[in-house]
Amino acid sequence: MDWSLVWLWLQRFGGIVGAAVIAAAASYPFWLPHISKFIAGWMDRRFKKQMQDADHAFQEKVRHVQSAIDRELDRARKLQDREFEALSKAWEILHETFWRTREATNRAYQVVDLAAMQEDQLVEFVASLDFPVWRKKQLLEMIHGGDEDEAIQKYYVKGWRTKQYSECKKWRFKLVQYIDRKGIFMQPEIKDRFEKLQQLIADALLEFELRIRDIDVQFNPYDEHTHADALRAAEKGLYVELENLIRQRIWSPVQPVGN
Repeated sequence: MDWSLVWLWLQRFGGIVGAAVIAAAASYPFWLPHISKFIAGWMDRRFKKQMQDADHAFQEKVRHVQSAIDRELDRARKLQDREFEALSKAWEILHETFWRTREATNRAYQVVDLAAMQEDQLVEFVASLDFPVWRKKQLLEMIHGGDEDEAIQKYYVKGWRTKQYSECKKWRFKLVQYIDRKGIFMQPEIKDRFEKLQQLIADALLEFELRIRDIDVQFNPYDEHTHADALRAAEKGLYVELENLIRQRIWSPVQPVGN
């Protein structure tokens, strides 16, 4: 390699480079502020854009989280409303069913003594009864036919007790239907007590139906009160437990169903 040519080339172009370096150094006070300003502006714009992008991403996440929270709160409110509605109505039906059955199946009850009435009073009384037409007709025929007072009394009591049974049965059926439809909105321990009370009522009514069937039987009438006594015991047991659970649920701080 011919190093003389290289040396010649460096001498020729080195002056140009040197001149450029000297010129740049000489103009340093002029161009450095502009370069610094340009770099500072570029960095500032870049930083602002990064901050805007970060803020946009953050706000997007906040909107998603807030939307999820709003949906859950709306869902919880709706479930809470449905639960309170179900509890209020179910308790109203249970209260009516329980106390009707409790009164009807009680060991002791008061009944009108037909033998204490004159015949015209008796006819007027029978006409005012909320009995089926055929039962009132049969009762009047017994009165006018000269049947014994005991037979007339038993027939009247059977009709009256049958009406009681029929009304209690309607309310129990209404309770069963409502718990079946709305029990899904109740807490398990509350629904469980509704169902247990409903079963106590059903057993007491079945026992009551058998007593009504034999109410005018002369010998060995059915006179069991086992389930009626169990229902009476629930008055201060299971019934009160359920009442307290419902009161606590309704008046406690709002919580999602299932907690």
